Amino acid sequence: MGAIQDLLQEVPLSAVLKERVALAEQKYERAMRENADLKQRIQTLEEENAGLRTQIPQQERAESLDAIPCGFSCTFSGPRGMIAMSG
Repeated sequence: MGAIQDLLQEVPLSAVLKERVALAEQKYERAMRENADLKQRIQTLEEENAGLRTQIPQQERAESLDAIPCGFSCTFSGPRGMIAMSG
């Protein structure tokens, strides 16, 4: 009879352990999905950064042209780079 009681005591513990293992597997799968999403986001941001880095020399060139004295004052504004000149 002692062996039966030991078995009965072990059964609920097995159910609890199974539940904990299932929960751990869910957390692992969620972490793996999040990891994959973050890797994709990193790739997208690196591509965006590469595109922005190609624009840096163009901006530096425009800024160096702005430094040339010409007697005119130019203002660039707006979404399409509208130019206002006064002289």
